[in-house]
Amino acid sequence: MTIEEVKAELKELKHLEKCVKVRETIRDLRVRRLGRLKSMEQTREVTEEIKEIKEIIKSLKINEYVKKVNKLEKKYLGAISTLPPKEQIIMLECFVNGERTYWQVGEQLGYSEDWVRAKVREITSYLAEQITVAN
Repeated sequence: MTIEEVKAELKELKHLEKCVKVRETIRDLRVRRLGRLKSMEQTREVTEEIKEIKEIIKSLKINEYVKKVNKLEKKYLGAISTLPPKEQIIMLECFVNGERTYWQVGEQLGYSEDWVRAKVREITSYLAEQITVAN
């Protein structure tokens, strides 16, 4: 496995996790609306909106996204857990948790954005080796 492939999969993991969060938020909002609609008089308009909301919820396909996230996490979390604590934090905060930038992680650890960026390159090289050996 190449460093570029590792980076691409880690970026995909970050993206998929964001997608899951957004889709869960949409689902939760729609489920609340659905609850309100079910307590209303069941006119034709209400019935149609209920049907539309059920279709929207079904189209979110959250389970498919969660399966993809789980597959990538399973692939990488074992190798990430073998890293020293700072490197684990970098990878978890930048990719697995998916919310932090290199600058934010550097700020948290007391290092520069460039240092974090260099560490990510070093770590992805290590992960590429580990995953190639594991397969």
